[in-house]
Amino acid sequence: MKSRFIILFAVIGLSTKYLSAQMILHSPDGKTELKVSIYDNLVYSVKHNGVFVLNSSPIQMDLITGEKLGHQPELLSSNIKKNNQVITPPYGINSSISDNYEELILNFKGNYSLIFRAYDEGVAYRFVTNFKGNITVKSEFIRYQLPEYLKGWFPDTKNYETTYIYRTVEDKDKSNDLYLPFVVNGPEGTKLAFTESDLFDYPSLMLRKSNDYENHLVGSFQQYPTKFAPGGFNNYILEVKETASHIAQTSGTRTFPWRVMIIADNDAQLASNELVYKLASPKSPNSDFSWVKPGKVQWDWWADYVIEGASFKVGINTASYLYNVDFAAKNGIEYIIIDWNWTDRDDLSIVNPEVDIKLIIKTAKEKGVGVILWCPSFTLYRQLKKAFPLFASWGAAGVKVDFFDRDDQLANQMYEAIAKTAAEHKMIVDFHGCSKPTGLERKYPNILNYEAILGNENNKWGNKITPEHKVTLSFIRFLAGPADFTPGGMRNCNANEFANRGTLPNTIGTRCSEMALYVVYYEPLKMFCDAPTSYAKEPIVFNFLKKIPTVWDETKIIDAKMGDYVIIARRKGSTWYIAAINDDTPRTVSVPLNFLGNGTFRFEIFTDSPNSEHYAIDYTRSESEVTSEKPLTIKLAKGGGFIMSLQAK
Repeated sequence: MKSRFIILFAVIGLSTKYLSAQMILHSPDGKTELKVSIYDNLVYSVKHNGVFVLNSSPIQMDLITGEKLGHQPELLSSNIKKNNQVITPPYGINSSISDNYEELILNFKGNYSLIFRAYDEGVAYRFVTNFKGNITVKSEFIRYQLPEYLKGWFPDTKNYETTYIYRTVEDKDKSNDLYLPFVVNGPEGTKLAFTESDLFDYPSLMLRKSNDYENHLVGSFQQYPTKFAPGGFNNYILEVKETASHIAQTSGTRTFPWRVMIIADNDAQLASNELVYKLASPKSPNSDFSWVKPGKVQWDWWADYVIEGASFKVGINTASYLYNVDFAAKNGIEYIIIDWNWTDRDDLSIVNPEVDIKLIIKTAKEKGVGVILWCPSFTLYRQLKKAFPLFASWGAAGVKVDFFDRDDQLANQMYEAIAKTAAEHKMIVDFHGCSKPTGLERKYPNILNYEAILGNENNKWGNKITPEHKVTLSFIRFLAGPADFTPGGMRNCNANEFANRGTLPNTIGTRCSEMALYVVYYEPLKMFCDAPTSYAKEPIVFNFLKKIPTVWDETKIIDAKMGDYVIIARRKGSTWYIAAINDDTPRTVSVPLNFLGNGTFRFEIFTDSPNSEHYAIDYTRSESEVTSEKPLTIKLAKGGGFIMSLQAK
């Protein structure tokens, strides 16, 4: 209560002396109200359903020259407008996206502006500057003054590859960066999620618990780096050794990242939110990305290059990759990845003599398979003008870029530079060991995936990829955009049977739960992470999985509860896929089909068997006909799931 009284006193005390304007925005559905108040400082507050979800919170950006944008602001002009258009992405989870919002533009003395937007899904604001030459940003002051004690789903580690723990914000969080996005409980049963959009040429935003009030979150940024040295795993990372006292050096005329607060009345609204994409910069009208082809990819690394029964020595060599090419071609898989150690760490033109890269790519192209080449990020960035023309001359389809592991301005410049150069050579991009997505894939649709997720990779050395973790990701990590979880493990087991294995790893949860990830998770470049021979042993499962699209025309959240379960329906063309994943509590769910419309539908379904809880790879498959009038009742095992396809007769 202490912080509430202080805030109220500040507003009353300032309102008679400094008040110059108050402006209000409303979301299109009228549920959310955003009020901007200009006092000695510029503040904004947000109500949802008539209740404050954000108390008056200050906004300020400090330049190294002494200007404090947002402090003692002098308003020159303002403009409110409404937007109600439709975004037609080249691919995604929906073929069209309603872009409906109300926007306020405030122009201030001192050559800067602030833009606020109110959507049904949440609110956002950003700075815009119009200075000559370059500017140096000392700091950006971001403070979310929430009306309730902070409890929610916070990252467990200082990393994007993290589990999310339901807890209160603790004193240790005053010095620890909380990586975005994350979700907190709001008033009246709402949930609030925090992230950013349209980030470029600027450091990533993180949040911390404030030093003064229990219910305040404040912004945190990595400082501008000035000295580096190779480090991290195998010296793949260019580690920062010294920094300046500011966070960015950038163009004086630019837009800055959107500061985004998502507001959800229920958990299903979190699992279907596209606000980050809506706020991001669109691709240039003159750019052509019609050549970008989402699809599936056979991955060599996760199963440790195993090809059971091979007549040759398997590993990082030509024979193994030609085998993978042949496997992909026979099964309609669009790509293979050639992962690390095919090239030199510091010079991508030096090829491992065991890998005939030209022959592999030539053979793959003849069979209609694209080859994606793994690269360490800082080496690729240093060799942009050398590496991409070389890869293009070989006929490579794309790059998997790994080991960024930084969030400062210079590191974030790399993402756009790599995506832009890749696009110039008509190559797709899979970012790994990277920061969260912030919508750059809208400007550069050749970016298909971002890792920034604790995925199946961790099963080789940890046991954190639990059923609850996999469910929770749907409500938090996927708010930011597409991921690279790498599903498809075929050695499914229960938690008490799990053991770390670097070769042919296990996954925790049932076979149907693992299959369901091909629908539940949005990954335009969807991995088959296991060995080709592992899929060959399971033709019924594999034949179903390889038919599933990776991008969609329509998405509906059927039912969802944070951390417990999620049921998602997605449509491509005339075929619907419905899938669910469950936590460690067995449950029975009802799946309504009324969204299908009238008629009779053929369906194929994989469900947990009566024995899946004890024998996780077991499942029940059936085919039948249904109408949309009667919901399906399906039992989910502990760590279970289901997946089905439906098509009108």
